[in-house]
Amino acid sequence: VRGRKIKKKNLLIITDLFPPDPSGRSEKMFRHAKYLEREGLCVDMICPSTLAAPKSHPILGNKGYCYRVPPFLMSHLSSLKWQENFAPQTRLGHLLRKLKIPSGYIRWLLPAFQKASRLIQKKNIHTVFCVSNPVTSQILGIVLKIKHPSIKYIAELRDPLRGYFRSRHHETVNFIIEKMIGRYADQI
Repeated sequence: VRGRKIKKKNLLIITDLFPPDPSGRSEKMFRHAKYLEREGLCVDMICPSTLAAPKSHPILGNKGYCYRVPPFLMSHLSSLKWQENFAPQTRLGHLLRKLKIPSGYIRWLLPAFQKASRLIQKKNIHTVFCVSNPVTSQILGIVLKIKHPSIKYIAELRDPLRGYFRSRHHETVNFIIEKMIGRYADQI
């Protein structure tokens, strides 16, 4: 239609890995972003800060952006990534590890929710796509759908749901999370 501006649709992908993070999933997420942009979507990513990529950066060749969100206590417990060894960096980090504080992706949930919620409003995002594993990605998608009912929430559930919490209480935490996902499954 001449004279009418076609509004570009905005998509937010929530994942645990994106280049320059080393892994096959990281490369897969980059290919997803390139493909979806060719299909007419503006794609942004949210993923945790890592030792390999601590800062947000543009997605090479795309108009989108990869927003790196640091987890709570990152300066003490280093990273969420298994390939970065979850290594404590300070005395407080060693103490937290001895106390069995969850050292995995659960520390990323609240900061990621706050960043994603702001992006949904600021960039008028219409769809949120959450990659399976870690399960906190799916929790984040469900909570975003509850807070922003107009968005479409797409869950990639190709792998078994896993918590990666690294705590002796992980089975209880995973059980609570599985119940939550089951309860809100109709939001997907």
